[in-house]
Amino acid sequence: MAYDGPIIFTMDRRNPRNATTVRFPPVSEIRLLNTDVPDLPEVTKPLPLANTVSLTLLLTLRELVSTHKGSMEQYQGAWESREAMAKTLPFHIDPRTGSIPISITQLSECEPLYTEDNTLIGFASFDESSNVGMDLFCAHISTLRGACKYTAAEEARAAGGKKFVAPQPPILAYALVLKHTNKTENEYCRVGFAEVNYEWMVGGSEKAVKLV
Repeated sequence: MAYDGPIIFTMDRRNPRNATTVRFPPVSEIRLLNTDVPDLPEVTKPLPLANTVSLTLLLTLRELVSTHKGSMEQYQGAWESREAMAKTLPFHIDPRTGSIPISITQLSECEPLYTEDNTLIGFASFDESSNVGMDLFCAHISTLRGACKYTAAEEARAAGGKKFVAPQPPILAYALVLKHTNKTENEYCRVGFAEVNYEWMVGGSEKAVKLV
């Protein structure tokens, strides 16, 4: 609410070839610790607000090593086969599911994200192009999971009246892209939104982050 400009939101698109492949909404990965929101009269004024507004969240934070500004044509395969997408995208496509994530690259202008060894880990859409290449962090806010098909043994158990919940393997992690405000150690502001490899994201550290 304190930012004077447009921001990027996630659009959880289904596979256009099969709208039922991802049955579950993203699972939240954050815990609200504290809020600093102005009284109602201030909130009703035109944005951006004059005073600081903040949320303090407990979440997994991981520093971004590199972003790259360049052509995204190699990641635009909306109609490629499942196997072809699995080779080009850094997301987990479980063989037991029909899930094919529709990446953020197909929804908006974005930049690929890499690790120290130049491994692709995901994509980020920035609210302002000037933020690309800065010292940035990914904050894990939710996880997209896919519904698995039952195995023969699991179907037998279910037929026998035994309760069974099909596993929901992670497909990808949704994250806010943050930068330090340089005011306090744990104070950040968001500069974009990202879809990243789940295993990479959960390798970060849990931290109380104040978003302003």
